[in-house]
Amino acid sequence: MTQPKPWERQPDETPQAFEAFARYRDMPGRRSMDRVAKELHKSHALMGRWSVRHRWVERAAAFDAAEDEAWREEVRRTRVALARKHAAVGAAMLTKAVARLQSINPDTLSPNELERWMRTATEIEARAMNLDDAEENAVKAAAGAITELVRGLRATG
Repeated sequence: MTQPKPWERQPDETPQAFEAFARYRDMPGRRSMDRVAKELHKSHALMGRWSVRHRWVERAAAFDAAEDEAWREEVRRTRVALARKHAAVGAAMLTKAVARLQSINPDTLSPNELERWMRTATEIEARAMNLDDAEENAVKAAAGAITELVRGLRATG
């Protein structure tokens, strides 16, 4: 037979002693044997004996730790689900943005628009490649040089 969890009824625990422990374990706020004694109309001395014999404080602490762990796991699962949901929304938005970008004729972009596009594109590439600041700045400088070339071509155009 498997050993019960600390917050469950123990083999040597009477139903009445377990009921008292369960009230103590589930008590909101600060736990108190006095409150349990009053709720169950039992003596404080009896609650003290049961508490020591059946390790109420230790078992309640184990219960709290298990509840905290369950809560942390629920929060972790929720965060993962939200991250997946947000990634799906981001992917859908990106698909629409890419479709719109593909419909734009690049010949209609002004030099200023082209420059913004180049800088934005190089920033996206640098972040995607996880470049450090120096590498990212080099990529941005190259994009700026290309933009200046395009401006010059359009001006002489």
